[in-house]
Amino acid sequence: MKALSEGLIKEGYYVMSVTKGGPVENPDYLEIDIKKLAINQTWQFLSALKQEFPLYVIAVNSVFWAASAGLDLPNLGLQHWIDKKVHNLWYPNIEVVTDYIYPLLPREKQIFAPAESYTRHNKKIIDYKPDWVIKWFKEKFEK
Repeated sequence: MKALSEGLIKEGYYVMSVTKGGPVENPDYLEIDIKKLAINQTWQFLSALKQEFPLYVIAVNSVFWAASAGLDLPNLGLQHWIDKKVHNLWYPNIEVVTDYIYPLLPREKQIFAPAESYTRHNKKIIDYKPDWVIKWFKEKFEK
């Protein structure tokens, strides 16, 4: 999380994260403990931010996939294990980063990750390299 956050900040983005481990005491970074918020407070917060700022999501397959769809937020969805039922969780606002091409997802919404773009965390889970994620984030969402 730290390298990804720092890379996005260097590119001029303000980063909010619900994952621990970002840069400490950086004015362009905010870590939110969403466990302290009711789910509707989280969505209200994101909705309020969307009214004032361009808002984008980078999320590992989680509740933030559905939230980003409900709020119509562009999402770079990091799929870091093979889940052949991922089509049940996918929405049209999500560009799926994956090392496996899913036959039930639109091909144009999948970004294939070659082996050099990630490190294997264990037998099933991979971790995408921050620079590679930032490259695709910028390519898909910068205008």
